[in-house]
Amino acid sequence: MVEVELELACMTSNRSCLERPSDRRSVARRKPNRRLPPPSRRRAIRVRAGVTLDEGDLVGVSGEAVRLWETGQRIPSETHRDDYMDVLDDLRTS
Repeated sequence: MVEVELELACMTSNRSCLERPSDRRSVARRKPNRRLPPPSRRRAIRVRAGVTLDEGDLVGVSGEAVRLWETGQRIPSETHRDDYMDVLDDLRTS
């Protein structure tokens, strides 16, 4: 009964109950038609700006995670992708 009430409350509030508060913030600021540049371009943007892999904490991940994104071996999760795109945009304009 409680599960049904929770499910109905989520459906009527027009959001997923599985979302964490931080996920909702990311969804709210997400820009439509925004795409990550190709992996090699991501690295070029970072290197040109003089940012090392050790500064992966700008996105809240390890430098190893950023390396994997830049080599195309992994893709960032939806939450990290938006933060990563924001950082790349900032690095491009700096």
